[in-house]
Amino acid sequence: MAEFKIIFTTIIMLVIVGCSGTQGVSNEVVLFEKIQKNDLKSGDVNVIFYRAEGNKNNVAVAKIGERVAGSILPNSYAHSKVCMDTIHPGVAQRGGKIAVTKYLQPIDVNDTECMFFKVNEANDGSFSLSRVSCDAGKKEIDTINRKSNIINRNLPDCKVSIGEKK
Repeated sequence: MAEFKIIFTTIIMLVIVGCSGTQGVSNEVVLFEKIQKNDLKSGDVNVIFYRAEGNKNNVAVAKIGERVAGSILPNSYAHSKVCMDTIHPGVAQRGGKIAVTKYLQPIDVNDTECMFFKVNEANDGSFSLSRVSCDAGKKEIDTINRKSNIINRNLPDCKVSIGEKK
């Protein structure tokens, strides 16, 4: 019986240790050029949320409308595609409770190459977004080396428009 308890405890410890670590973030280095090469369909626009620095215990949740695009720690980014339409980018705090999402004004996506949004952290741990030009965003993203591993819930289908549905 004592051997069973030792084996059972060892298995539980291995499962707990195997599941811990930096959840939601990989150490994959992805440059903007690699993002550009990802299977872009006609009408897709790259949207990149990134966070250069901050408290690693405060996790930002990047959103496009009500859909989560990524969970962002310091020195990480999230990439999403959107259709040429109007988007509503926002950010919330993840933790013991999910804070209210702070949205920017809706933005029209008009045949642009990319849109960058920098996640800013205030002293109280809350987050806000600021839109950054493509050129500035490309420079800043070169220093970011982790991509959000959270499943991107913003998956547009730009091939179908409302007028084409029957």
